[in-house]
Amino acid sequence: MVRHAGDPGRGERRPDLYTLLGVRPDATAAEITRAYRRLVRALHPDTGPGRDLDALARVLAAYQVLGDARLRADYDEQRRPPVEPPAPGPPARQAGGGPVPIPVRVRRAPPSTQAPLRAGPVHWYPARPGG
Repeated sequence: MVRHAGDPGRGERRPDLYTLLGVRPDATAAEITRAYRRLVRALHPDTGPGRDLDALARVLAAYQVLGDARLRADYDEQRRPPVEPPAPGPPARQAGGGPVPIPVRVRRAPPSTQAPLRAGPVHWYPARPGG
């Protein structure tokens, strides 16, 4: 997964970027750009005193993702709920109704006549100067 500027870490709830910009998830690129520009004009500190810079930063981060087609596709993929694997069905049965036998062969290694491998402490000898 690619992390982007403004992404929270694990365990934090990420706000929905579409809701943050005030657009529907099926909005066109032009609608997203229009909403972004409207919000930036309203939240920018040059348009008046007391503007919320945190809200402006969230809008900028949202547009960074939704304004790029590839990043938007990745974001939409992450928003989809995970697909549940199908529930396991009943166990396989033979035509006669009994369980299907599965052949299993167990092979044991022959006993070894050698002593098990043993390793002692490792010694390190510093290199000699010039050698």
